[in-house]
Amino acid sequence: MPKYLLHYFDMKGRGEIIRFLFAAGGVQYEENVVQLPDWPAQKPNHALGLLPVLEIDGKPFPESISISRYLAAEFGLQGKTNLDNLLIDVVVDQCLFLREAFCDANFEGEKLKQDAELHRKFKDETLPRLFGYIEKVISGNSTGSGFVVGDQMTWGDLVLIDLCDIIARDPSILTPYKVINEHRKKVEALPKIANYIKNRPLREF
Repeated sequence: MPKYLLHYFDMKGRGEIIRFLFAAGGVQYEENVVQLPDWPAQKPNHALGLLPVLEIDGKPFPESISISRYLAAEFGLQGKTNLDNLLIDVVVDQCLFLREAFCDANFEGEKLKQDAELHRKFKDETLPRLFGYIEKVISGNSTGSGFVVGDQMTWGDLVLIDLCDIIARDPSILTPYKVINEHRKKVEALPKIANYIKNRPLREF
């Protein structure tokens, strides 16, 4: 088994899906928690000047989604067919778009803000369109499992629950989406995921 070292800030952010994947895979890793005041001095040490970075046997790799896709393949958390993986990638892309739209409306750098018009557009236009699509994907899963694809959890399910955790800062925002709420409950109740959520450090963002 390779030795894994995750470099990321003391927040959920773009590192949380990676942590979810290690939990789901039952794989041990170490984490270098970077404090924000220390980041300017450490930034030049990373090839792209960005975090997260995952070291695999000492070799560093950037980009959270590239890392996540790799770990999913390593831990058996991809789909069973190329078409399954295509659909997972589509859902992941929609989740990333929603994440960026939500953050644009609610954050200025690392600080909270509230842009009323951007938040309204997110809640009333962007979210219904993309969550409507994702709910159709889940409901259309021919296995009836309640997962994004197939009859087992994949990394697409983890990306989706991570997104829900982010946007649920507005508790009412998920209320209209019955399929996604049921999906979230199902995935978060899986033993390895439930154990991770119960024991993870309390991080606001």
